[in-house]
Amino acid sequence: MTRLILGACILAQVAQAQSVAKPALAMHTTEHETEIGSWRDGDAVVWVRVAPTGAISVFASHGYRSAFAHAIIITPEDADKWAEIGEHMLAGQAQPPGAVMLADSDLALEATHAGDSTVLAVRLGGVRPDGITFLMNGQSLHEVTPILRATAKQSRSTQAAAAAPPPPPATHNVAAVDTQPAPAPEAEVAPVTPAVSTVVSATPAVVASPTAMPVVPQTPIMKVTKPKPAPAPVVSASLRGTSAGTIAKPAAAPLRADEPTDATKLSATTVANLVKQWQSQLDLCYSEFGLKVNPSLTGSIAVRLAIRPTGDVGAATLVRHKWSGAGGNEAESCMRARVMAWMFPPTSAPSTHDFTVAFAP
Repeated sequence: MTRLILGACILAQVAQAQSVAKPALAMHTTEHETEIGSWRDGDAVVWVRVAPTGAISVFASHGYRSAFAHAIIITPEDADKWAEIGEHMLAGQAQPPGAVMLADSDLALEATHAGDSTVLAVRLGGVRPDGITFLMNGQSLHEVTPILRATAKQSRSTQAAAAAPPPPPATHNVAAVDTQPAPAPEAEVAPVTPAVSTVVSATPAVVASPTAMPVVPQTPIMKVTKPKPAPAPVVSASLRGTSAGTIAKPAAAPLRADEPTDATKLSATTVANLVKQWQSQLDLCYSEFGLKVNPSLTGSIAVRLAIRPTGDVGAATLVRHKWSGAGGNEAESCMRARVMAWMFPPTSAPSTHDFTVAFAP
């Protein structure tokens, strides 16, 4: 009996793992959001949800769904643009060079090469240290594009429903009431008596009729001015609303005392710190592409980055590379795609920086 129960638990866990492995297009309503679908690319797990306001939240984490994954907020237009780029790549149409920035630079899309195939490098999270980059091949694009289209459609429907006026209140069967005002009663007219004499005066006399109504002085209407509304709270430009609250976008790394004070250039220390945070992406390329071809592969690369003022990488050149055998070319293709998707803090002038990374099993 114990063996049967243990076997049933194992089968349930396997079925759950298989359900995450492939993209799934299914409406699943949580307490606050509706999940449209999820998929896996490499070691990245991605899922999208639509909030009651129509905002689209994209989540991603490494290996498994993390409850601490940050939401990347995109618009229906961003989702359609993502799907459009994927459809063009599936049709074999050439994409313009450089990364396409969406969602206030929190989503970067760039068509690149991995070996002999063309893939779409996706960077979620902008310059945040917990940003995730993953590669979408042809099969992944074919399965994920319908999810993105369905997400945009659901978002627009939710926005339209939220903006619609509330239905009128239910009417009850009430007898009709005549609302026409009752006519005023006719004034009684006193009989006119003939005048005995006529008095002529420079100032005409005012003769009050016995039935005349007393004159009520009119009260002047005072001008009422509406109170001015309280000024709206000033929200910092670095804050952005999400379905889970307000999330502050990361600012550039603080300037250290030993760094140059020229604010127009990106400091070497900032670049080195960010490269160190993102080195795990290069290690993944080495293990997933290099070691699978050559399990004993060792080597190193020296990369020269040309960073634009907007913070994106304009060019990533391998100025030096050394590998112990086969597998180096496959690893380098993946690494170049990851580096091209990096986003650094924006500056007023472009800059060039070099870094070196060594790899060993």
